Amino acid sequence: MEYKIGVTYVEIRIMQGFEVEQALALIWTTFLKIDAPMFSPEGVDTFHNYLQDKNTKKLLVYFGAYEGGELKGVLASNRRRSHICLFFVGARHLGQGVGRRLWEYFQQNSAAYAITVNSAPYAVPVYHRFGFADSRVEQIEHGMRFTPMRYERGCGG
Repeated sequence: MEYKIGVTYVEIRIMQGFEVEQALALIWTTFLKIDAPMFSPEGVDTFHNYLQDKNTKKLLVYFGAYEGGELKGVLASNRRRSHICLFFVGARHLGQGVGRRLWEYFQQNSAAYAITVNSAPYAVPVYHRFGFADSRVEQIEHGMRFTPMRYERGCGG
């Protein structure tokens, strides 16, 4: 599906095969620039190990946002599409509406009434704009800082 952003169009689709490796590279690069400074070394290692885990690659559904063949953002969820596991927009594409378009596409392609996420500190305000509410206060597990959040259809932005 294509979405207009400014004067350009972004194509959003489910990623396959080698595209998942491209997604993981974008996620890791963006994480290092934006999220890693807010995490302990243990948290950075935990996240890196999660990305490298073969089950992570196999068990998630990856949605990619492309413009002119360039990957601009990724949203990955569990197979039921009820939990967002990874959601990253490339650092130089932030603020251009790519994340919002990914979120809208994901909503249209999920039958789940409620969608959850464990948001990194940087993304909490973004999820609030998307209609998510905090489920609990910020947590820290294995050095990873996150706020559990929940979106319910008919209740969110």
